[in-house]
Amino acid sequence: MIDHLPRLICFVLFTGCLIGQVHGQQAKIHSLQKKIAAAANDTTKVNLYYSLSRQYWNKNTDSAMLMADKAIELATELHFEKGLAMSYLSKGITFTSKGRFPEALEFQLKSLVLSEKLKLDDLSGNINSNIGIIYSRMRNYEKAREFYERSLAIMEKFTPAATISVLINLGDVCEKSKEYGKALEYDFRALELCRKEEEDGFALATLLCNLGSIHLKIGKKTEAIDYLEESSALSEKLDDREGLAYCYNLMAEIYQQNRQWKQSTQIGLKSLALMESLGSNELKKETYHILSEGYRKSGDYKTALYYKDREVVLKDSLITMEKEREVNNLLTSYKLDKKQQEIDLLNKDRIIKVKELEKKRQEQITFISAVIFLVLLAGTLLYANREHHKSNQQLRLQKEEIIQQKELITHQNQELQGVNRIKDRLLAVIGHDLRGPLNSLGSLLLLMQKKSIGIEEIQQLSTLLTDELKLTRNLLENLLTWARYQLEDSGPSLSHFDLKAMVEENLKLIDRSARLKGVIINNQVQEKIDLHADQSMIDIVIRNLVSNAVKYCREGDHVSVSFTSSNDAVYVSVKDTGIGMSETVKSSIFSIGSGTSQRGTSNEKGAGLGLGLCKELIEKNKGTIVFESELGKGSRFTFSIPFRK
Repeated sequence: MIDHLPRLICFVLFTGCLIGQVHGQQAKIHSLQKKIAAAANDTTKVNLYYSLSRQYWNKNTDSAMLMADKAIELATELHFEKGLAMSYLSKGITFTSKGRFPEALEFQLKSLVLSEKLKLDDLSGNINSNIGIIYSRMRNYEKAREFYERSLAIMEKFTPAATISVLINLGDVCEKSKEYGKALEYDFRALELCRKEEEDGFALATLLCNLGSIHLKIGKKTEAIDYLEESSALSEKLDDREGLAYCYNLMAEIYQQNRQWKQSTQIGLKSLALMESLGSNELKKETYHILSEGYRKSGDYKTALYYKDREVVLKDSLITMEKEREVNNLLTSYKLDKKQQEIDLLNKDRIIKVKELEKKRQEQITFISAVIFLVLLAGTLLYANREHHKSNQQLRLQKEEIIQQKELITHQNQELQGVNRIKDRLLAVIGHDLRGPLNSLGSLLLLMQKKSIGIEEIQQLSTLLTDELKLTRNLLENLLTWARYQLEDSGPSLSHFDLKAMVEENLKLIDRSARLKGVIINNQVQEKIDLHADQSMIDIVIRNLVSNAVKYCREGDHVSVSFTSSNDAVYVSVKDTGIGMSETVKSSIFSIGSGTSQRGTSNEKGAGLGLGLCKELIEKNKGTIVFESELGKGSRFTFSIPFRK
């Protein structure tokens, strides 16, 4: 059974502090922009900035963040605590949408402190609910439940409808904790309120979908289908495509449990069609799994493998994103420490300025005293001069300390950026070169383990698996060698090797994907060539150039590998008759991280740094790399390796 994810509801409802809702989000945005332009810099403008930020929550998170920052800046200047609380809340919600949970918690907690201070109970209730959502997305369900229960205790003081979203979220966190009885208790309370109050069709659709999910998990499939059919009908009426996709996936799971494979794949395809306009990779991964299982059970192994490959790729991508998020959380902690150092420096600057003002004040008092008390003039001036010298010396010492600390922070920041760049390269290279072969192996092994193919096919695949494993192992060894060079910043490790054998090995590696695309590969390296260079680096270059050539070829196109030599160097060429490059792509083809990497003819996505790495590795071996390309007619890349004595 797939572990379907229940849906969360995030409502921010509070009264009496904002301009009323206007139908039409775009019209509302234009109206607010005009009012901001005409407003004075007072509390009204803070509220307008907040309202505009809120309009952008589900439309443009960067614009939402910008408007929240403007509201925070003005509210701080005006000492407008109520506006500051609302602005912190908006910034926290925007960070949640971006998946930056530590920052989201920081600003939601700031908002909560102010709302409790100002006794804004309705705002406090919603902030507690939003904090619960953040903890739920961080998979800390115990903390999430704690804040949801705080929110419920507050919201029950208001209208019954105000508790619906909190009850749904409590049901969600109990379902994730596998407390299905408690989850049903909260969901049925929410359902009774929804039907009685005739509140929000979106909330009702979400609630019915979650009830269907719970009943499926406890084995009550008939009741589950009833709830899901009602939810899907309501979601379709509301044009809620994500809600409809959730329902379809759950219904497909029920059909599979009933061994109704045709109905399962049909409704799975309907769900996948909805994904074109959605950004939920987690939901899409569930749909790929449903289709893979449905086609496999129906005996259509080719289509099953197609969807299993996409499920594995998407799962791998989600794991990578999760790891990157963990890294970003660590970096956030570092940034907070760095920010504290900057605050300490600013405090020292402020102390110096205070001392300088105090010094000026002392000099003024000394001057006035000298005028009034002429008799004490000489002694007063002498004392003032001594104090002035001492004060200046202290100021110089403090300024020197600040300069040293700033230099230390700058150096640490540069080191961190360097480590991050190496980390990004390692992740991208491994993802670019290793993911494809492993995904193919995983899919083939999965079919063998589930006995979806016969003994005869297994025998045919065993040779293929052996070759794939050997080539993948060599590929991994090359990547690890390159990673060591990056981390240690060492030069190439020179050795003698045969270019012909290296080319043949790499063409074996790419042969399967080339045959699937209908691309013809010609190996024109027919004689042994002894090179003296870093073998792993040259191996990576050849593999990247051949892989890129196949990537941008169409069915029937040719890729050829050839070489020429002179007294000084060997010249290796990889030529293709593919789609070629535009002038825009040519201008930055060797720039790492330029963002101009174009997709292949089968919509393959590049890492955006393969050719840049090729140039770097060739130059480390004292060689050069050049290219020529014409749009629609193909490309030729040629690199040289000098003969070493």
